[in-house]
Amino acid sequence: MDPNLIKLIKILPRLNIVNEQNVLTWYDKLVNLIQGSGVQDEEIRYRLAFLATSGEARRLIKELKEEMPEEVYPNLIQIKNALLKIKDRDHFYYYDKLKAIKLKVGQNLLDFNSIYLEYYNKLPSLLKEGITVKDYIRSIEINQYACFTVIYEGVETIEEACRITHKIQNIINFEECVRNEQNFYYEP
Repeated sequence: MDPNLIKLIKILPRLNIVNEQNVLTWYDKLVNLIQGSGVQDEEIRYRLAFLATSGEARRLIKELKEEMPEEVYPNLIQIKNALLKIKDRDHFYYYDKLKAIKLKVGQNLLDFNSIYLEYYNKLPSLLKEGITVKDYIRSIEINQYACFTVIYEGVETIEEACRITHKIQNIINFEECVRNEQNFYYEP
């Protein structure tokens, strides 16, 4: 592979959250970078745009290519226009958020699950299928006990996984109250 392309890939502007402003800013930066580097080949331009995206944006670019003949690649304007036409951008925002969200050190699983389920419930059923229990486990990987329990129980839905970790957090809360000789409040 051309060493100049490798350098170019490393400095590509990233499109993580699809909304009109982000798409337009990303497009301008990408065009400037590609033109400044002298890349003329449409296939390479397409591949650079593909590499500069993630989540639903990347899937959309791939689908755009699949609709074209084998040797034809969508140009950057077509890619930008397709991204701007995404309906229900908020759904993709929440989808991408769910793929990226992580339990923070010291964060309560009840609070985390509340945010996670809020995002999850805002998705249409088709996008919910793209969020798996594995994604949830990756989100809470900092709490190994919760991860192992979800895996051990063999749950199949996000809701079941959240119910299990909810119980785990109640156990953690109980243990902390006993250790600190405080009254325990159970949150069903």
